Amino acid sequence: MLNAIFIHLVVFLMTASCSSQEFAGDSAVRQPVKPVKPPPVDPPVLNQPPQVPTTPDIGISTDDGGTINCNSIKMLEDPNATYFWASKLRAGDDIKGFVNSFNRYTQVDVGALFFDAATAKFACQLNGFLDQTGFTQGSFHSPNNNNIYRWDPGQRKLIQANAGASGNRTIKTYSCRGKLKDPCKKDAGWIFQPLP
Repeated sequence: MLNAIFIHLVVFLMTASCSSQEFAGDSAVRQPVKPVKPPPVDPPVLNQPPQVPTTPDIGISTDDGGTINCNSIKMLEDPNATYFWASKLRAGDDIKGFVNSFNRYTQVDVGALFFDAATAKFACQLNGFLDQTGFTQGSFHSPNNNNIYRWDPGQRKLIQANAGASGNRTIKTYSCRGKLKDPCKKDAGWIFQPLP
């Protein structure tokens, strides 16, 4: 008889223990799950000066037979210095006076400059800056009777074309960065030298 009571007691205790575990499990499942916060992300670094790209060395011959590489960030007087030019004319053809002032190298009668990055960079280098950072588009009212000039970096010269046949896209404004040191700033002749 005692054995039977003992067995019933053990079964009762086991059943109670299981029920309390199930209840605890149920209550654990019913608790809301807390969202996991993502790790903090560092904000992007702003206001850093852009890296000035370089192309093959082009330089000025020195009196001692050496060469100064004008197309190098080593020749920057001030890498953060900027320059901005804005035309007063629709097509930007008021730049012709400036470009023609270098006519011992160009020997062209510039109408307007063609709207592309290489030509904008050329204009910046004439101004004594290493590279362009942006430019906007202009156009002629009557393109078919106007010239447009595109800088060809391979030939190191300005290529003339009819503005209408070239799509009538001219440089209206351009901005530059990276002021060059002398003599690169003063002598634009290095721009027109053949690539090595």
